[in-house]
Amino acid sequence: ALAASAAQAQTSNDHLVDLLQKPGSAGLGFVARVEQSPYEGGDVRTDLLPLYLYEGERFYLSADRAGFKLIAQDAQRMDFYLARRLEGFPQDEVDRELEGMAYREVGVDLGLGYRITGEWGSVRTALLHDVGDISNGSEIRVGYSYDFQGARWVLRPDLTLSWRDSKLNNYYYGVELDEVEADRPAYEPGSGINVSLGLYGSYQVWDNWRLLGGISAQWLDQSIRDSPIVRDQVQPALFVGAVYDFG
Repeated sequence: ALAASAAQAQTSNDHLVDLLQKPGSAGLGFVARVEQSPYEGGDVRTDLLPLYLYEGERFYLSADRAGFKLIAQDAQRMDFYLARRLEGFPQDEVDRELEGMAYREVGVDLGLGYRITGEWGSVRTALLHDVGDISNGSEIRVGYSYDFQGARWVLRPDLTLSWRDSKLNNYYYGVELDEVEADRPAYEPGSGINVSLGLYGSYQVWDNWRLLGGISAQWLDQSIRDSPIVRDQVQPALFVGAVYDFG
């Protein structure tokens, strides 16, 4: 229910969950997320989201993803999964600049991901397509991260590039003809590439308790920033949370 209320969120908990993943483990906790809305008139949003994780030999589950591991090795992993797309704006809190526009819903993506890891870091790629008949759009993500590790802590800088097709961008950031107003012309952003840069970490306080944190910034493609409903600014986000690992 808490995750469903975060329709305006643009980022997920994937990076924090990745820090906790290890075969045969299960965890339960929470994450407080603070981020700037990408929409004109939108303010800073704060959400308290559940963070749970089950990591089996083949099946895994988290707050907004469930999947099956096609390949599960130390050096490489391939996943087939369903994930919630936490984009859009909430129906019950429409800002003045968005009045008269149809509600943009949270989507459901079918994804295929692959990750290879070595001493040099980790490279991952994912292909996602909306199967919830929301946007019918697709996205390709490519990312790189590197782990700095201590006895109790992990610090992970991350760079992600996301190519989004026109259907996906038009649904969340376009303006349809029946939504046009004097200061809001019709607009179709088309496809483009978003860039995200983040720093994420975890610290083991006790044997089973971990503190989590992260900060990120997203640069939307120029075609999205040119939309009359989008603010032309970097989209920052902050994450703070804790999780109990049942082992």
